[in-house]
Amino acid sequence: CSSDFSESKLTECDVNIATGCTKYCKSVRLKCFNPPQCEEGSSRLVNGSIEQEGRLEVCVNGVWGTVCSSGWDKTDAYVACKQLGKGNSNRGPMVWYNSNQFSDGYYPIVVSNAGCNGWERAITDCTHNSYGEYYCARTQVIGIQCYDDCEDGDIRLTGSDREHEGTVEICVDSLWGMIADSGWGQVDANVVCSQLGYDTRGSYYYYISSHTL
Repeated sequence: CSSDFSESKLTECDVNIATGCTKYCKSVRLKCFNPPQCEEGSSRLVNGSIEQEGRLEVCVNGVWGTVCSSGWDKTDAYVACKQLGKGNSNRGPMVWYNSNQFSDGYYPIVVSNAGCNGWERAITDCTHNSYGEYYCARTQVIGIQCYDDCEDGDIRLTGSDREHEGTVEICVDSLWGMIADSGWGQVDANVVCSQLGYDTRGSYYYYISSHTL
């Protein structure tokens, strides 16, 4: 077929009709996608147990795709985390160089040999090889964990339109996480409110997850 995709059917391309295919012949397999599915250059983390980790996927030509581990290092991961708004200036990200942690995904591998310097705003701003310019096995798909910009022991309230109420989150090992309600009581709620600079009088807590804000 021509490089400008002028044909509307495969039979319009120049083809050789196989009359006696040998055992060395192989069938053709492919995946078709309908772009645009995403905003060009955007990225996301998929299949992680928390929002700060997962398989890294990047939007290229309107299609989500994965990133190959060839040439990947922590500077590239730093740019990826920064793009996702999850970077921690005091702690570098963790990197998985194969798909075992978060699976290899469904989409094609669209970026390889990323060469970031650290100042870029997105992975696609870094030098890289694009789809079709490399070979990368599905076992080489990148996964990362980004650390939040918080200090261990920090407290915040999230999920509410009002700043004085919400789901309690605590920073542990540079990651924001929630607190189980087992053993939680009014005294604990008072400590949280006091740590956040609020008056403890009239503070109120919820036990059940249906009240998570």
